[in-house]
Amino acid sequence: MKNYLAVYPIKTNIRSTLKKYSPTLLLFLVFVGGIVFGAINSGSADKQLCSRLDFLLRTNYDIKTTYAFFYPFISSLASLTVFIFAELLLGTSPWGGVLCIALPFFRGYGYGLAGGFLYSSFGAYGFFYNVLIILPGVLFGAMIIISATKESMKNSFSILFLFRKNSVDDDRYIKMKNYLRSMLIYLALCAVCAIVDSLMSFCFSWIFRF
Repeated sequence: MKNYLAVYPIKTNIRSTLKKYSPTLLLFLVFVGGIVFGAINSGSADKQLCSRLDFLLRTNYDIKTTYAFFYPFISSLASLTVFIFAELLLGTSPWGGVLCIALPFFRGYGYGLAGGFLYSSFGAYGFFYNVLIILPGVLFGAMIIISATKESMKNSFSILFLFRKNSVDDDRYIKMKNYLRSMLIYLALCAVCAIVDSLMSFCFSWIFRF
C-alpha cells in the first residue's frame, strides 16, 4: 500500500506535466518534422535548387564575415520577425489558430534544407559550420516561434468561441491587450536571438572558408 502511494503521485505528476506541456511538445515535433522533410528534400534537390542554395550560403557567409556584427544582426532579426508578424496576424482571426501551426514546420523545413545541403556539399566541414554558427540561433528562434504559435492559437480560439456567446464579452479587450503585449515580448526576444546569432558568427565564422 505504501509503495502504491509512493508511485501514484509520481504518475500523477507525469500526467499533469505531459498535459501541461503537450502543446509545446506537439509544436516542437512539427518543427522537427520540418527539419527532417527539408533534409530529405535537400538530398534529392536538382541542380537549379542546389545552385540557389549555394548562392544563398555564400551570400550569407560573405555578410557574416565582411560586415562583422550589424548586418548579420539585421538579417537574423528580419528572418524571425517575419514569422512573429505572421503569428500576430493569424492570432487575430478565428481561423488562424489552425493555420499558424504550419509556421514552425516552415521554419524547420528551411533549416533542414540548408543543413542538409551543407552536409551533402561540404561533409564534416559543413556539419561543423552548421553546429557552431547556424544551430544556436535556430534553436533559440524555434523556442520563440513555438511560444508565439501557442499564444496565437490561444487567442485565435478565444475569438472563435466568442461567436458562440450571445452577450458581449467585455473581457475580450483585456485578452487582446495581453495578446499584443505577449507578441511585443516575443519581438524583443527576436532581437536577443539575433544578437546571439551575430555573436556566434563573429566568434566562429573566421574558421571557415567557402
